[in-house]
Amino acid sequence: MPDHDTFDLEAAFRGLADDIAHVTNAPGADIAVRGARRRRRTTLGAAVAGVALVVGAVAVAGIGKHDDAVTPVDHLPAPAPLDGPHLTAATGGWTPAWGPETKAVRDEIASAFGGHCLADIPGGGRGALLALASTSRTGALAEMTDFGSRSREAAASWRRVERQLGRCPEAHLVSSFRIPSGGAGHTYRIDPSGRETAPEYAWIVTTGRQVGELKIFGQRDPLPEVNDPQVARAFLAALQNPSSYTTRHTASSNATPRVDEQDFARALGGWVSGWTSSGGEHSVSDSSCYRKHWWQRSWSSVHMGLGGNGRQEIAQFHSAAAARAAVISLSDALRSCDSTRYDVTQPLDDPRSSLAVASGPTVVWVAQHDDAVAVVHVPSAGTPPPRQVSVDVGGLMFAWMTSFSSGKG
Repeated sequence: MPDHDTFDLEAAFRGLADDIAHVTNAPGADIAVRGARRRRRTTLGAAVAGVALVVGAVAVAGIGKHDDAVTPVDHLPAPAPLDGPHLTAATGGWTPAWGPETKAVRDEIASAFGGHCLADIPGGGRGALLALASTSRTGALAEMTDFGSRSREAAASWRRVERQLGRCPEAHLVSSFRIPSGGAGHTYRIDPSGRETAPEYAWIVTTGRQVGELKIFGQRDPLPEVNDPQVARAFLAALQNPSSYTTRHTASSNATPRVDEQDFARALGGWVSGWTSSGGEHSVSDSSCYRKHWWQRSWSSVHMGLGGNGRQEIAQFHSAAAARAAVISLSDALRSCDSTRYDVTQPLDDPRSSLAVASGPTVVWVAQHDDAVAVVHVPSAGTPPPRQVSVDVGGLMFAWMTSFSSGKG
């Protein structure tokens, strides 16, 4: 935002809200991770087939049809991007070649893909979402999170992803593997539902430091045994690849896929907070009054770090009323906090858009427009942010919601 000698918050956001109002509601493929769908429960255990990553060829063996234990090897594939050429090599003989996301695949994700089969992967220092397209409406969508040195947090998120997919009514376990270094994975076949005619295949994998979920959908032919380990290996390689976590949106160079750290630092100006732009794996410490699962009723959400100790979260709900309810719930929880004091102000509140700022042990900005909600929180240094800071931070959040909701990112 430009510098102002005087400013008007409502006018500042009115222009942003105006822009957002002209954006389509369909989310982009690289952020639309969740929708509503029923799944069949699969019990992990006796159905798990032994799988191993083999040194040298680095192939996963023993897929699906054997109960024989295959001795795993402490080996992970070398880091590599999950791009068109790598996914094409992994799915050769099963799917056509892969390339950049298409409008058909983006629309398919927005209208039918996702569901409670895949849990969100909260936490971590870095996150990434990636979409690719094959022919027609055949697509791939990946979510990856890097926890760095926070191995316990990575393990907890991995268990959550396992439980979530294992409980899905229409998900059938295809294969599993585990290696001593902490790597593990499962492959599931998910029956078609609703208007879908082809099954989906889901790979969930972890390296012990990173956790990822990958879905391939729209492919009518069943997954060949040879391709299952190849896809798992390609995904493990992508999880370890640093460039995977440079989140970028392909359809518009002007999109804002997240609150950029440099933009955020500029928005803070001369206000002294407890936020650091770099220097660690430690997230902001929230009081018990911060509702960490405010996004639970959303159908799509993204959570990632902001600098060295901040957090940014965004979610899209099924309606504007549901989004506003989430904002009210979170604001009320902070306003009525018993364990510590938060001063909550609401500098913007109109029928379509709102912004609330809570100042206490942390500073929490909560912005909403239509069915999207964004939250940014950083440690406090003891003084609430000046009005201009909230104007500028809110502007970044509204731009992020524009990108998130429009599918242009």
